[in-house]
Amino acid sequence: MNKLLITAALALSALTAQAQSNVQIYGTVDAAGVYQSNSLGKNTNSISSGGLTPSRIGFKGTEDLGNGNAAFFVIEQGFEVDTNSTFTSRQTLVGLKNTKAGALSLGRQYSPGYLASADYDAIGTSAFGVQQVLSSLAGFTAAVNDNGRWNNTINYVSPTFYGLEVSAMYRAGEQVNVAGTSDRTTLEGYATGLKYVRGNFATTYVYQFTETSANGVAPVVLNGGQQRENFLGASYNFAVVKLVGAYQNSDWDKNGTGNGSKNHLYTVGVIVPV
Repeated sequence: MNKLLITAALALSALTAQAQSNVQIYGTVDAAGVYQSNSLGKNTNSISSGGLTPSRIGFKGTEDLGNGNAAFFVIEQGFEVDTNSTFTSRQTLVGLKNTKAGALSLGRQYSPGYLASADYDAIGTSAFGVQQVLSSLAGFTAAVNDNGRWNNTINYVSPTFYGLEVSAMYRAGEQVNVAGTSDRTTLEGYATGLKYVRGNFATTYVYQFTETSANGVAPVVLNGGQQRENFLGASYNFAVVKLVGAYQNSDWDKNGTGNGSKNHLYTVGVIVPV
């Protein structure tokens, strides 16, 4: 990890103050050889990108503004090691934070459900994670994939108070109704999260609501309607082994008709340090 320290002079209210920026370049390059077979006796060999964690490169920085205030940014791009693919945005955000008031940021960001899913899947953000695979098939937005990265968002994260952290996110739709019959926007959404950590125990609850696009351009597989999701995860670290588990559900209503689907997902895992 490389750190670049920059000293800059800032003029505020006719006063000159000295501020310090901290810019970091980070990333992961992950490639894996994969062998797959099925019940029909068919098999394939492939080279996969992101076996344990997605390949990415990012830049993040903070600038101390004094009195407990700081500005920060993140620019993170994903890429495929095995193909000549173009870069894709994982997160791009800018914000302000205060040690007592919390952090407020705008941009393309990880939803509270994304972060919670990563915390309580034994394999984390791996493409082979159980929660990752099953939540993708069910169309959850509380998931470690593109469904969990939200565009056009404003996000707030509180300071930790006696082990409790509160988060809230709003996603602007920026699209009119596809049918053109109302001013209700599609792709709009919001999420709230509560995370509590005490000693070796941790738990997180997240609620997410999303409008899904009728023309199929939304980053979810359920098109046209409203989706409501609940996520509850918990973990306990026994030192020799860490136990993680989660339950989540989704209720998708197709455009207020009562037609849709309901899904439930349970996962349990263990993490053994080596």
